[in-house]
Amino acid sequence: MTVPVVDFSKPDAVIHELFDPDDRVRTQFKNRFSEQAIMFSEAIAPAFARFPNFSDDGQHCIQTALVCGFVHGVLDDLVTSMKLLLTGKVTVAGNLFRQAIEGICMATMCGYQGTLLIGEKDCDYWELVAKNAKEAEGHLAAKQLAKNWNRLGLNFEAAEQLKGTLSLYNKHSHAGTVAMAYRMELGPNGLIYIGGHFDEAKVEGYVAEFLQRVELAKIVVQVIDSVWPCIRAIREKDRGASNDSSVAS
Repeated sequence: MTVPVVDFSKPDAVIHELFDPDDRVRTQFKNRFSEQAIMFSEAIAPAFARFPNFSDDGQHCIQTALVCGFVHGVLDDLVTSMKLLLTGKVTVAGNLFRQAIEGICMATMCGYQGTLLIGEKDCDYWELVAKNAKEAEGHLAAKQLAKNWNRLGLNFEAAEQLKGTLSLYNKHSHAGTVAMAYRMELGPNGLIYIGGHFDEAKVEGYVAEFLQRVELAKIVVQVIDSVWPCIRAIREKDRGASNDSSVAS
């Protein structure tokens, strides 16, 4: 399929590109990767099935609301990352994939009933997040989760897989030669693209990208199941404290 040449020195051409639905690229990905798209949808659907009740249980206090908010963000980031990948925007899809990983880490740490080692201090992580503290910024979350791995006692089936995923997207989602390569055609023409594209020479790489999203979608389901009992325990603890306070007054 011939790749159209766009003259970005003309404002009208830029406007056209900005509003272009990328149907040509989408069709190429759809024809080649429908199976992977189905695998992703089947992997993430159980997380969406759980989320309404999970969210209802989490709207009791700031701590549990933060957990639910991060999980919602993970679901949004994963779906949007998949959509971007299906239009050939691999690098920006990687940015959101990394953000989804960070969201999983932050949800897990916010749901922990105890202190975590943040920097050199034991802290209630969720309180740092609620205060927008620099120590709880998202880009630090993966390393912080790894540092507190034993304390968190993560024991769901995919925990070790999550551990191996934490640093996966540093090269893919930051400026560098890998990001540069994703914007270039690997074939003899060596075209450099603005926006998304489909490159036959990258098919194996695309497959790996899709499968990584499928696996993370499965992990999200297990993370929800892992932190849900904590959500309920925190809710009941807060209710008990409120009842004791009412009796005392």
